[in-house]
Amino acid sequence: MTTWRLGAEIVTKRFAHMIALAVLLPLLLVRPTHAEDGEQAALAGQRLDVVEVTAQKRLQPLSEVPLSLHVLEGDDLAEQNIRDSSQLGGQVANVVITQNTAAGTTPAVNIRGVGNIDYNTSTTSPIGVYVDSVGGGTANFHLLNLYDVDTVEVLRGPQGTLFGRNTTGGALLINTRRPDDTPGGYLSAGVGEQSLTRFGCAFNLPVNEQVAMRLAVDTQDYELSVNNLYAPAPRAGLRQTEGRLSLLGTFEAVEVFAKVHAEDWSGVATPVRHIGVIAQLADPATGAAAITCSPRDAGSTRCTDSFGFNVGSDDLNDVAVNLDTNGGSPHSTESWGADVQLKFPLDASSYLVSISSINRLERLHYYNADASPSRFLEGSLQVDTELFTQEFRYHRELARGYFIGGVYASKESLTQDFFIDLFRDFRASPALFSNAAQILYDNAIDPESQAAFVNFDYPLTSDTTLTSGLRYTRERTDYRAIGKVNVPTMVGDDVGIVLPAWDVSGSVRDSNLSGKLALNHQWSNGFNTWISAARGFKSGGYNGAIAFSAEEVGRNEYGSETLNAYELGGNIFWDAQRLALQYSLFYYDYQDQQVFMNTPSSVPNAPPLQLLDNVGESRLFG
Repeated sequence: MTTWRLGAEIVTKRFAHMIALAVLLPLLLVRPTHAEDGEQAALAGQRLDVVEVTAQKRLQPLSEVPLSLHVLEGDDLAEQNIRDSSQLGGQVANVVITQNTAAGTTPAVNIRGVGNIDYNTSTTSPIGVYVDSVGGGTANFHLLNLYDVDTVEVLRGPQGTLFGRNTTGGALLINTRRPDDTPGGYLSAGVGEQSLTRFGCAFNLPVNEQVAMRLAVDTQDYELSVNNLYAPAPRAGLRQTEGRLSLLGTFEAVEVFAKVHAEDWSGVATPVRHIGVIAQLADPATGAAAITCSPRDAGSTRCTDSFGFNVGSDDLNDVAVNLDTNGGSPHSTESWGADVQLKFPLDASSYLVSISSINRLERLHYYNADASPSRFLEGSLQVDTELFTQEFRYHRELARGYFIGGVYASKESLTQDFFIDLFRDFRASPALFSNAAQILYDNAIDPESQAAFVNFDYPLTSDTTLTSGLRYTRERTDYRAIGKVNVPTMVGDDVGIVLPAWDVSGSVRDSNLSGKLALNHQWSNGFNTWISAARGFKSGGYNGAIAFSAEEVGRNEYGSETLNAYELGGNIFWDAQRLALQYSLFYYDYQDQQVFMNTPSSVPNAPPLQLLDNVGESRLFG
């Protein structure tokens, strides 16, 4: 994308990207800086003062934090046209992010193989996403546009002590730019591939000596990377507009950071790519017709689906989908929220923090999932969710060590209204109309969580620090799912009759301990090593996915999972070259892992069920 940028934006943090490496070879290659290297030591120390992160809920030099993390600067993300959180996967090693229900919908985040592939709007991810320390809800809140961002910190591994709720695999910390006492701002505009146009601006305004405000606005319009060969279908794309107003002030020694935000997205959903697997040509080895295509040919013009259809092109960007659902398969997302962070100093070495937030989101997404001009599989995902969170923390810097203690609570109310239309074109066939059905599925899921936690950094020597932490979490998820089925009564009956199918309700309760022990040793100003053992916990719940049978609905509860992680890692800085290297070895012991998968039905000859369920033990290392 070509971008023009004007204005006065003062950037105080410049540091190199860290490169993750899963071997300890750097330990054998790098000579630590000794005391006699006075000039180099001074430079390295000065550099570490700049590279600060919030991974332990306070600003610290990166070398003092005993965990594997990667920091992305907001300016670098803007230069690369990283639009939203779903595109962060390509920026960080061991991080994969996909959108399994197309652009504009809930992303599936995986870090070091821990995450999920569930497309469901009610999914609670094992990766936490936080914006200015606010987070903890279902994955609906994980799709975030990245505009006027200061940094993004990607924390690997369980973050069960300080972030706690559902951070088995790690956390993404998005830090927006705060107001400051310097007047200024910027305007930016750009154009790019896929008919992209983008405009952004931010204005920083000091109101007086105690208060400053910042307004940031971003709008973008782009087409999605598909070419629909079905001429009547509209072009898939999104128009996104969002704004954020922040306030930072000090009132009688109390620091206040508050902000409000609003987002409006609309457009046409991405058509599904057709991948035919039935061979059309004879097997060259035997001359007989092959039943299935080879992996190399799947999705090409040499293969079709079971109805004899293929796109007519070998280009993976080509589709042929009617997009007729609800007059063009529209997508819309509207959301807003507000949060207030208060910092109360108690004395010279301690303070209290209160973080309160409310976020609301409404999303409606229509889709055609049969990947053809026919009407065999169409539907919609509609979600309305509201999330409240509250956290209180006590910080104290001791003569030896640093203590954090706190409590956390969240409550979310989520309602979903789905439909999926199966084989609507069959309603016109005398032989097939009885196979057509429309499933209407409504549910309400209400998760709530309470937790208490402590974290303590204790210096054993001037160079070695012990970090210990513990968190107790209690969660409850209440749910109700109601289903109906619309079926035709005769050939050509598009109206049909509605029959009750299921009405299921229940509650899932969980409680558990998570925590961490770590040792961090500073060999020099530019070289540190740490070793840690951490435990992560993700509660059970109810998977509110679209269901096709009462059996599937009745089996949608799932249990909690735990992850015990052991890791050895560290950082090396070469200040003269503005280069940093992070290295780590990790071993994960996963218990009762939650996996979204096909499960055999108990009904003979029935299709498999799509469930989020617990599996046995697993091991991950790297």
